[in-house]
Amino acid sequence: MLDLIRYEPFFEKYLFSHQGDLYLVDGPIEPEEDSLIVTQDTHPHNGLSVPTKVQIQVTNRCNLKCPHCYVASGAPLAEELSDSEIQSFLQECQRAGVLQIQWSGGDPFVRRDFLPLVQYAYSLGFEQDILTNGVALGKNSDLALELWKYVQAVQVSMDGYGENFDIWAGKHVWGPVLESIARLVATKPEYGRVSVATTLDKRNLADLESIGATLSDLNVTAWILARQVHNGRSLVSEKEADDLLNDSYSLLQEIRGRNNKLPSRVLHPFDKGFQDEEEAILPVEWVTEPAARTFLYVSANGDVYPFPYFDGHAEWVSGNIRDTSLFDLWHSKPFNLLRSATRSNTGCGECKKICQIWSRWFNYGRKGDICEPPINHPTCTNRT
Repeated sequence: MLDLIRYEPFFEKYLFSHQGDLYLVDGPIEPEEDSLIVTQDTHPHNGLSVPTKVQIQVTNRCNLKCPHCYVASGAPLAEELSDSEIQSFLQECQRAGVLQIQWSGGDPFVRRDFLPLVQYAYSLGFEQDILTNGVALGKNSDLALELWKYVQAVQVSMDGYGENFDIWAGKHVWGPVLESIARLVATKPEYGRVSVATTLDKRNLADLESIGATLSDLNVTAWILARQVHNGRSLVSEKEADDLLNDSYSLLQEIRGRNNKLPSRVLHPFDKGFQDEEEAILPVEWVTEPAARTFLYVSANGDVYPFPYFDGHAEWVSGNIRDTSLFDLWHSKPFNLLRSATRSNTGCGECKKICQIWSRWFNYGRKGDICEPPINHPTCTNRT
């Protein structure tokens, strides 16, 4: 595999990705036959010179019907990107010094030519991870093993348990999703990561304990509980989404208190942690809000947004990869606007905690203001 390395002026060091993690080293670095070193000279205020990770939605098509879907997956978008257009964009990303590609949908495996795109990205040196509902991986016994040749991580969505999941996601879904996680864990390399994401919804709140116990038995790397976003197909109100956060956190604390089985790493939006500043690569503010700082999202029709949650909101489109360069997209007005919002603008000040609730989208979705303070929550010690 080709090693991609870039000189990053923000750090005045060389930046690279290894097994899904970012690393910095002092220079100079002598190029080798199996390495590509890109030198960047400038960076925007409050952001890196180019993103470290680019997420590409390869299709909006999906084989499920989840009502909480924030991109309204199901039918393909008009004029979805072709193979050659995606390959050309990947080449541009490589030349710019992007290090990681994340694939999403819809469900990416619904696109018949998806695996060749993963293989092509691998040939260019990108480290990769995939967001999927797991159905294809559960039905194809060979796919997981093949996938681990090219990717470092896979995240599977599990938004319900048993028959309840089948009712609201689609018939005969639970079995393949469960099988996909088991196969991914069983076949992954030592460094491989298998995470499971559950979008919080009134339909699955009662399933959380069963989901947690099941994922503990399967030995997944992490279980991510995600706040539902009022976007796409989701009709959740901001109040309901916030109430789900509070109710699910209380329930999670009860489960933890009973010493019931849970995965070794559970991430609820209210959970917080501190960065080890000696080990930290990125400012903690960028960890909690990577959009426009280290991350860029490409929708299936080529439109570019700072983050997937902005998908479908015209005011956040920075351009289209068909006719706008990566450099111009990264320096566009929507990206610069998002970069201008800091914790000091919201009352969070110099808080050093890793906080998922600080996401600018959550506050923009609530009141249309990216500087609106986050909601009060039980683990916040910075504000009252």
